[in-house]
Amino acid sequence: VEDDALRADDAALAVVAPAKRLSVLLVGSGGFILKTLVEGLPVERFSTMSVAEFDAAVAEGKPPAADVVVFDGVAAKKLPPGRYLAFGAAPALDGLSAFGEHKGVYARSVREEHPVFRSAMLDELFVSKMTAVQADRSFQVLAESPEGPMILALDRAELHVVYVAFDPLDSNWPFQRSFVNFTANAVEHLGRAGDAIATA
Repeated sequence: VEDDALRADDAALAVVAPAKRLSVLLVGSGGFILKTLVEGLPVERFSTMSVAEFDAAVAEGKPPAADVVVFDGVAAKKLPPGRYLAFGAAPALDGLSAFGEHKGVYARSVREEHPVFRSAMLDELFVSKMTAVQADRSFQVLAESPEGPMILALDRAELHVVYVAFDPLDSNWPFQRSFVNFTANAVEHLGRAGDAIATA
């Protein structure tokens, strides 16, 4: 370090907000890869339930309380206000429709500046089977293949969703570090999206 007359400017001070400890609910058919990954995240509370249990709770007007709900290959009949990370089956959302599937796809364009892609490049991602979806302009396409959207985001007043249009098991993603980083980033990003959503 060079000696100078003004040492006060030789140090930097950063103020970082304390990390929010999130509660995460995994809804799915019991696949072990995503369950193991999400369960291993530094969250305050982790729980699981079937999509039938989730649908029943929503129908009763008592949706499960969690900061982030992760859907593993299943789609709930209805999504109440909340924050959701969905893999595979297309969630029931206005403006999003599924119309079949694409096979043998790769990411052509990625919005690398988005927080979900921090240390999570998709350069080597290959997907053998992907849900074909069409989305209106309320959705942001975060990653796209030549055949169509691969990862989308939706941010409405009380509804925040990141949707991955394929099951990770139908790809080489589980073998890449980017899958771990993406999932952790998405949970963290969603957990801080919008104002706190309290579910009684």
